[in-house]
Amino acid sequence: MVAQYPREDAVEPKQEAVRQLLQSHILFSLLPEPEKHALEPLFEMRDYQANQVIVDQNTPMDGLYIVCAGRVRLKQTLNGKRVSLGELGREASFGERCLIESTQWPYQVIASERVTSLKLPGDPVRALLGRHPKALELFKKHIGWVELSH
Repeated sequence: MVAQYPREDAVEPKQEAVRQLLQSHILFSLLPEPEKHALEPLFEMRDYQANQVIVDQNTPMDGLYIVCAGRVRLKQTLNGKRVSLGELGREASFGERCLIESTQWPYQVIASERVTSLKLPGDPVRALLGRHPKALELFKKHIGWVELSH
């Protein structure tokens, strides 16, 4: 039997998803190519089971999450009362603000069903943006738009 090795030009599903995201998502599409290339290896692919907590309210916001498959529910506890804020599906994102500043999650995010997401950790992105002021200004401008679109 002959061993099968991936072709050199073959792209893994995660790499393809990240590259597509960098070209199409409002936060990344206008970035210069060098910044896109610097961000690409930072993305992590994550899987969650139904009812699994993805992030908890009032904990440090650790990254931007983009839902690749499945749905998530946002919940918030205010004055002792738990409220559902709605559901997000494929291509939705949450956690954008942590890419430009350290902050806390204002809500809990729970997988409504099996979820696959891409996560972009906030700390290394903030460090990268510190070296690329034009990219930082672009992120600041677009993060307000993204938050308003939810």
